[in-house]
Amino acid sequence: MALTTRQDIFYKHLQAYIDMHGQSPTLVEMKGWLEAHGWGEIRSLNSLTQYLDALEEAGKVHREGRKRGIVLTDRVNTVSIPVLGSPVACGAPTTLIDETAEEHRSVSRRLVQVPERTYLFRARGDSMDHAGIEDGDFVMIEATSEVGNGDVVLATIDGCGTLKRMKKGWDTITLMPESSNPEHQPIYLHADDDLVIAGKVVTVLKN
Repeated sequence: MALTTRQDIFYKHLQAYIDMHGQSPTLVEMKGWLEAHGWGEIRSLNSLTQYLDALEEAGKVHREGRKRGIVLTDRVNTVSIPVLGSPVACGAPTTLIDETAEEHRSVSRRLVQVPERTYLFRARGDSMDHAGIEDGDFVMIEATSEVGNGDVVLATIDGCGTLKRMKKGWDTITLMPESSNPEHQPIYLHADDDLVIAGKVVTVLKN
């Protein structure tokens, strides 16, 4: 099915939004984007739904059953990964308050082995900058308990989270910073500490 001129313009605006923001828009956001880029006043969100219906019928997009679930079919080599709402500190642990993802980012499928167990956090702090994790970077985490000695992990201690390199001893675990800032010190843990390894770092998406 060929697109009309207006539908094609809508499609190009949708592509531009996703390229700019790294995620698909809500209808309200798409309305604001179009009006800001010369589309004219949009009085009904239903008209945007009709455009999306036409794009889906033409095979240009498909819609997943979630918020921000518009996927461009010419980008099938990407996968949408949730961004968890609470930041993780690369310094002192910070409370992981909310794991409800309202944001998603498209990343290459080559980076993601298990999409359903993979998510992103935005790093805070500088305690892992020598490991290539800088303040503001998106850190891709695979939720798994299968981590090895020397892996960079997301660990929660008494309900607080931190990114560090894990070193295993005979009866201890040490979470090691790798930082240009000498203020950051290793975290030494023992069997009676409330430690959970929530996942390991897969890759870092630079800010």
